[in-house]
Amino acid sequence: MNKNVWWKGGLTQIPLSYLLSIFIISVLLSACTGKLRKIEVVDISIDDSKGGNNDGKVNPSEEIELSVQLKNTGEEEIPASEVTIFTSQPGIEIIEGTAQFPSIKPAENALSENTFSVSIGEAVQVTNAAFYFEGISGAVMKGTFPLEISQEPQEFSVEIIRIIIDDSLGGNNNKKLNPGETVNLQIQLKNIGVDTIPPSGAMLSTSRSDIHTINAFTSFSEILPGQTVSSAPSAPIVVAIDDTAKAGIFIWKLESITAGVPYTAEVAGQIYEQIYACLDTCAVIRGVLNAPDILLIRLAICNDSGDNLSSVLVTIAEEDVWICGDQSDDTRNIPFDAVANTVEYGLILDTQCALPHENSPAKEFRYTVSLGSITGFHCFYFYGEIFEGSTFRNDFELGCTIIVPAP
Repeated sequence: MNKNVWWKGGLTQIPLSYLLSIFIISVLLSACTGKLRKIEVVDISIDDSKGGNNDGKVNPSEEIELSVQLKNTGEEEIPASEVTIFTSQPGIEIIEGTAQFPSIKPAENALSENTFSVSIGEAVQVTNAAFYFEGISGAVMKGTFPLEISQEPQEFSVEIIRIIIDDSLGGNNNKKLNPGETVNLQIQLKNIGVDTIPPSGAMLSTSRSDIHTINAFTSFSEILPGQTVSSAPSAPIVVAIDDTAKAGIFIWKLESITAGVPYTAEVAGQIYEQIYACLDTCAVIRGVLNAPDILLIRLAICNDSGDNLSSVLVTIAEEDVWICGDQSDDTRNIPFDAVANTVEYGLILDTQCALPHENSPAKEFRYTVSLGSITGFHCFYFYGEIFEGSTFRNDFELGCTIIVPAP
């Protein structure tokens, strides 16, 4: 018996199994030779904020994320597709090589719904790497695009948190820049990037001609991402300020001088007038019979501004007085309430220091405070402002260490 099943059509008899094999082959050929879509890469967005220096460029030693935008340059809509990328460039590794794209109408663009992830090796020296893309589901598409790789030295991202001023030897010890002073500067520098900054030397400069640099150079130890370090105390920056320097705000510029460790940062500086406060008396009077404790502060105001000052007033708000260690994010554990927080000084001649005016209602600053069981040596800090009439002339921050008696 003949086991073949025959199909009879017209004058021809063909085995049915032969017809089925032809159908299967034609389906496979159709799947393998689908219509190639016309597509091109029109834009690539680079994100190196997590694995790089966040400069928006591709650098060696970075892991970057790519958002790719495709354009349909054909005449038919391209269905939603899955696209993969690859490269033959040595030193470049594809971390995440597949992304989804929505459907794209003719002449329209579409952005990948998720990002590709690529690692650029430290030894990669090319400035352009060829990448290839291919549709692996949804639509048949192929293409290439270049990825530009910057070979410029990576600039590290830093921020000057604070410049600490020491004018104890060459100035009035108010921790501010005043005309006629010679001061030591120490810089607190924060690494706001994602790469560790190696040990480096740096130079501080300003465009002010009345600030003269005696030693412009200092050094920093290694700075981890997110870490703040101070410049070497053994190598302070030293500057001298002219006697005739005018008060005002200016810009400090810090630049690395170490090869291969580039960074720059700027921060505002200020020269203050030579009007400042000096501590005369600081004491605590313990209350009795449930009466509050009293903090008493008496200040002298000194005038080296070159002019006589009239109608001088000094204020210290109660929220600007605190016990050392109790100030955190502008909150204090122990509140101070002002009994007298404004003192009149009247006329202060040039080159003179003055105590409160004899007609001032208050001869010192007084604040009530509940110290409880606090005794022994403690320090107090306070911040105040100096006015000539209603015109602000300067501010100050002073501290005193005193023995707090038992209640």
